[in-house]
Amino acid sequence: MSTIAFFHAHPDDESSQTAGMMFRAARAGHRVVLIIATDGRYGTPPASGEDIVSFRRGEVEASARVLGIEPPRWLGYHDSGMLGAETNADDLVLARADVDEAAGRLVEVLDDVAADYLLGYDHHGGYGHPDHVQVHKIAVAAARLRPDVRLLFTSFSASESAAQMADPALLEVLKAEAPDLAAVFETMDPQSINIGSDGEPMGLDDSDLRWKITLDADELAAKRRAMECHASQTSDVGMMLSLPRAIYDARFGAEFVTVPEYVDARGTVGPPVEGWPFGD
Repeated sequence: MSTIAFFHAHPDDESSQTAGMMFRAARAGHRVVLIIATDGRYGTPPASGEDIVSFRRGEVEASARVLGIEPPRWLGYHDSGMLGAETNADDLVLARADVDEAAGRLVEVLDDVAADYLLGYDHHGGYGHPDHVQVHKIAVAAARLRPDVRLLFTSFSASESAAQMADPALLEVLKAEAPDLAAVFETMDPQSINIGSDGEPMGLDDSDLRWKITLDADELAAKRRAMECHASQTSDVGMMLSLPRAIYDARFGAEFVTVPEYVDARGTVGPPVEGWPFGD
């Protein structure tokens, strides 16, 4: 059995991006270690008025229990907020951290757990969030320090996301079951819906993806329960959970992983094949 370290930017990112893989790996007997870079302080404050950092820590600990994994490890940085926000200037945010220093913190965790795999983000963090981009850089730097730990990246398929947005059957479901949300989508430019804050298409082209991990019913159910643990994040997780079930299942029913080689050889590692990236 392997020790697989999943490296995420904020509390809640694990639930929407890799929860299915984490649940599958833990169920198969692997040690799954969740490492979170920031405290999520610039997320949506809880309605209770409780300190947001403590509250979100409790949420991700609950998510870890749902997934059957150990409590998360923390690198100790402040959340940077979205790209261009005033909070980006905070000296303690992840986006302003020295990459080598942050990689040193990550390596301490990797050494402590004897990690076999490190799963970070693709080159633009999926959609350009400054903390996600920094997670990519830190993971790459840590992997240089520990070449015996296999580095992989999680992402998602830009083409599948675009196809889902254009699927007439799914659009009809949206209109029938979530008319208010459908009305919002109808006011948006179809070409911009899948564009990240960095101006790039969100995710990666299929030619840059190595594996597609289609979740079974139990894995998808666990993923949804993990997302429900982050109920305070109404503007993103809440919106995801409000999707009609058919759309939710299509959007979150598969997870994607690729190899570092894609960065320097774009278009050569895909298309993704159905499989499992962790060897056993």
